[in-house]
Amino acid sequence: MIRLLITSGRGPVECRIAVAKTLNAMRDEADERALRFDAAEGSNPDGRGPFSVLLNVEGNLEAEFERRWAGTVQWICASPVRPGHKRKNWFIS
Repeated sequence: MIRLLITSGRGPVECRIAVAKTLNAMRDEADERALRFDAAEGSNPDGRGPFSVLLNVEGNLEAEFERRWAGTVQWICASPVRPGHKRKNWFIS
């Protein structure tokens, strides 16, 4: 079993949205690879996404899954919270 932490750190709300979207992408990938996937989400004060998520992933391809997701994730999208905001790159780890 491997444990992973997804976190927005002290980033803006868009980073918490990226945490939620990344969690969904990871869950879909784990399902495709028949991995056991358990997630414990942290505080989600406004319903846009949690500050952090602790994951337990277990199965035959867990090491490959970990290599794909370890490190910094760059989520590219226009801000759904602040229309017209120039920033399009949001980072989580």
